[in-house]
Order: sequence, then C-alpha cells, then structure tokens
Amino acid sequence: ADFLNWVSFLTGFYPVVDNNEQTITFIDCKNVHVICDDNPPEAFPGTLLANPKIIIDPEYKGIKFQLKQAGADKYLNSIKPLYDKLVFKGEIEDFHDFPLTGNTVNDMYLVTKLNEYYVYQYNPDLYILTWCFFSKKFPLIYSEGTEPFLQLETELCPILSARVLDETLCAPEYRIWTLPKTQQAGILEGFPDSLGTEYGFQVLYFKGMSLDSNAQPYPLGSSRCSDYSGTHPFFPDLNAGSLFENRYKEFLQWLAYQTKPATFKTILTIAQLKKIRFQQIYAGYGFYFLIKEIRINMLVDGLSLAEIDVYTV
Repeated sequence: ADFLNWVSFLTGFYPVVDNNEQTITFIDCKNVHVICDDNPPEAFPGTLLANPKIIIDPEYKGIKFQLKQAGADKYLNSIKPLYDKLVFKGEIEDFHDFPLTGNTVNDMYLVTKLNEYYVYQYNPDLYILTWCFFSKKFPLIYSEGTEPFLQLETELCPILSARVLDETLCAPEYRIWTLPKTQQAGILEGFPDSLGTEYGFQVLYFKGMSLDSNAQPYPLGSSRCSDYSGTHPFFPDLNAGSLFENRYKEFLQWLAYQTKPATFKTILTIAQLKKIRFQQIYAGYGFYFLIKEIRINMLVDGLSLAEIDVYTV
C-alpha cells in the first residue's frame, strides 16, 4: 500500500479508496481543482454553520518540488546545480561534436546523447584547457519564487542511467547499452554489516525491448523517456523539473498562489460523512472548495461537530 501511494505521488496520480464500492480511483492532480463538464461541483452534504474563517493573504510566495534522494547512491552526486558563471552555448549530439576553436573558460554544452553538461575548463590531470564533465541533466529539485515555499517531497527517487560499453565475454565489438546505474555498497552474505548500506527506494520506467548501438534488442529500463524510441505522450522524465512541468504545475501554482484557505464548522451524520470525497469540488457559503482536512470525533450517540479545512476554488 505504501509503495502504491509513493508511485502515485511521484507521478501526480492520487489513489482514492472507496471501501463501500471496493474500488480504487486514480485522480489526476492536474485538473482536480478545475470546474468543467467532467468535474462538476456538488452541494456539500452536511449542514454548514455560519461565519467561516477565510485567509485572504496568500500562504506562499514560491514552490519547491523535490525528489527524495536515496542517500546511499553516490552516483546521484553527479547531479550539480548550474551556477551563473557558466555560459550555455547550446546542444550537441555527441561528445565528439565540441567546437575545436573559439572556446573560452566556462563555456558549457549539453551533450544530448549522454544527457550531460560539459564545461570548458582547466584539467589539472592533463595540464590543459579542455572539455570536462560537469553534471548530469537530471535535476532532483525544482523551485520558483521566494520563501515561504509550498514544499513537496516524494518518497521515491529515480535511478540514473549511463551509456556503457558491453565488456562481457563474446560481446559484439563496440556495443553500447544504456543501463541503470547506482553506486553504493552492496549487502552480501558473509560481509560485515558495517560495510553494507540500506538501499533507498528507487524507480525507473520499463517499456520492454529497445535497440542497442548495433541495432540489437535488449531490455531497457530508464528514468528518461528519450532513451526509448517513438513518442511518449503520457509519462514525463522522472526528474523534478519535468515532473513539475508535466504533472504538477497547474495544481501547485493554484495551491500556492490562487486559492484562499478557509476553515468552517459543519454538522454531519455518519451517512453524510461516508459520502464525502476529497477529490470532489463542493459548493457552500456562495463559493466552491476542495476539502483539505476533516477533524471530527466519534461519540456514543453519533458524531461531534466537525471542523473542516478547505481550499477555495
């Protein structure tokens, strides 16, 4: 159950369990706050008491969306923030396509085949200015605006991938695979516990067979859709920027900048309480709202007065 919730949270689909109907409905968070023909409002089932408390000023001035980092995976350290002194010059397909002349220190290119940034800088091992690896293009944090932030952090972290030469015995000459890559101590039988690490939860897409550099099929798992051939209209890359832009942007920007939180009291029967759905837009007090939280006690003779926190729509 936890893993299902974590995967749903990562991709922006929330599972809603209906014990009465024995169903699980996955709600797309992008449009849950939008009133339309497919998402019409309903009258709130309880009796609303007068004088709701509404917060006029926005709660947040920015958004921070973060993928929980698997702490033992040192390969994630290959992701670094881009700083102001770097001069982005554009994209090249392969490592061999860098310009031979006219380069200056801190020039930077994105090598699309590797999904990596390279920067022109001094290499202390070679004693020359050359193109050096700087960072994977796979941000684990997306932020906009200023504090206070509306903050979301997933429980799952993606696995990075790398282009790897097949060095197994009898492998075809110069076969390149894109493979998931992690760098952490393993847990092996007979090894001291102090040498091992606890794995974090990490995920990727598996779309079946793909072609290697020699056009031979092999099973490919990756957190980047562009590693697969064909079009991918449904899932974004599993990095923070892509997930925010494709799955969370509309909802989180509405939550941070547009909605006005409100709190009110209501009288509910047990039958009415069972009917409430958190993904449903309700009407009451002359406005529409989504329910954030319900606080209510079970009494011997029924239910206590309920206090409900909502987001106005």
